[in-house]
Amino acid sequence: MEEAEVLCDELVILSHGKTLLQGTPQQLITDAGVSDLDTLFLSLTGETLVKTQEVIE
Repeated sequence: MEEAEVLCDELVILSHGKTLLQGTPQQLITDAGVSDLDTLFLSLTGETLVKTQEVIE
């Protein structure tokens, strides 16, 4: 999500086909009171990050 934070003018955060939030990266981070988009996404969805190898298996 680091790339999205730098390159995107606006983001839509989706989970299981549902829109959770929409706005500029900085607006979303500030409104949620978190340090980055990864933390925001994980806190919204309750998901965890997986390693590439876990996805392949």
